[in-house]
Amino acid sequence: MKNILTLEKLQIGYAGQALSSPLDLQFKAGTTLGIVGGNGAGKSTLLRTLLGQVRPIQGRFQWAEGTHFGYVPQKNEIDDLFPFSVLEVLQMGLYPQVLKWGKGTEPSLVRAREILQKIEMLPHEKKLFRELSGGQKQRVLLGRALMARPPVLLFDEPFNSLDHGFRQKFWKLLKEWQSEYHLSLILIEHDINLIINHVDQVILLGPHQSISGEKAKVLQQEILEGVLETPLHVHHEDAGIQIHFL
Repeated sequence: MKNILTLEKLQIGYAGQALSSPLDLQFKAGTTLGIVGGNGAGKSTLLRTLLGQVRPIQGRFQWAEGTHFGYVPQKNEIDDLFPFSVLEVLQMGLYPQVLKWGKGTEPSLVRAREILQKIEMLPHEKKLFRELSGGQKQRVLLGRALMARPPVLLFDEPFNSLDHGFRQKFWKLLKEWQSEYHLSLILIEHDINLIINHVDQVILLGPHQSISGEKAKVLQQEILEGVLETPLHVHHEDAGIQIHFL
C-alpha cells in the first residue's frame, strides 16, 4: 500500500510555542489513524496543520498527490435559520458540482438517497435539518462528507451525539465503505477507548510529549503512562482492548 500521508519530525504549535514532540509517521492508504489527546493537547492544531491552515513549528508533512478530503465536524456547522432539508444538506457535499445550491442532478439525488438509506435517515429526507436530534444531525453530516467519494475522511470527535447502538452501526458502515472505496480514515478523539479497537495507527498527544506509530507500539502500558502522565491499566479482553485509568 502507498503512503497517503507522511510526517517527518513534524512539530505543531502556535507563535513558536510547540504543542507536541516531533512526530514521524507513514500513514497507509486504506487504513485508519486515530489522533488522541486531552483538552489543549493539540488535536485541533494538528488537524489544522495537516490541512495547511497552520504552519508547523518544524519538520514537514506531505499528502499523496491529488488527495482531497471529506470532513465530519464535531458540532453542527449549518445555520438553523436556513430551512435546508436533510436531502439538501447531503447534496451540499457535491457543491460546487451541482449547478444550484441544494438543486442536484438526478445522479446526485440517487447517490444521496443511497447514503440516506445506509445511515437510516431515508424516511427523513424531506424533514428540515434543524428539526433533527443531535445524533441524527451527526449521521447526516457523515452522509454529506461521503457524497463526493473522497479518498480521506476526517472526523472530529464523531461520537459525541451518537448513542451506543448507532456507534456500532457507525463502525460497521465505515468499515464497509472503507473496503468498498479504499477510504483512509482519520479520527480525532479525546477518549482513546472509543476508537482504539478500530484504528491501525495512533498519534497520542500528551501534556509534555507525544508518540506516533503502529497501534501495537503505542499501546504499551509504560508508554501510555509516560505520555499521558497518569497511572492506567491496559486490559485485554475478548472484545478488544480497554484502557482503565486508575
